[in-house]
Amino acid sequence: MFSIDARSLGYVDVAVCGGGIAGVCAAVTAARNGSKVMLIEAGGCLGGTMTEGTIPYVIDRDNKGGIVRELYEFLEEHEMCCPRRGDKADKNGKRIPGAILDIEGAKYFFDKICREAGVRVLFHSRAAAVNHTLGHINK
Repeated sequence: MFSIDARSLGYVDVAVCGGGIAGVCAAVTAARNGSKVMLIEAGGCLGGTMTEGTIPYVIDRDNKGGIVRELYEFLEEHEMCCPRRGDKADKNGKRIPGAILDIEGAKYFFDKICREAGVRVLFHSRAAAVNHTLGHINK
């Protein structure tokens, strides 16, 4: 067994592992509520399967609130959404809402809200170990 001394990344109140939509929402919400936040993302952009997996829409987006609504409002304001193609209703006749979004615009939006909220984002990174005391990561 061996030990490697890792570089300390400092004190944070909240460390979020994964920069998909849920991770960004968690990190930004925590930061907006006064926490010092670090978001650790293995890839090179935020948004998860929406951006890296090129799945450019959120099912039932019209009924979503919070940051997902902010995303669509920002993209629509900047003309980065277009109507979805394909069936407009499921096999029972129920409407399938949604809009295809610009993936690069979504990446920009996620970076922007993290920066504005004060979230420290680490790209191409993984959490290997966390030292914490009383629920806080050590300095």
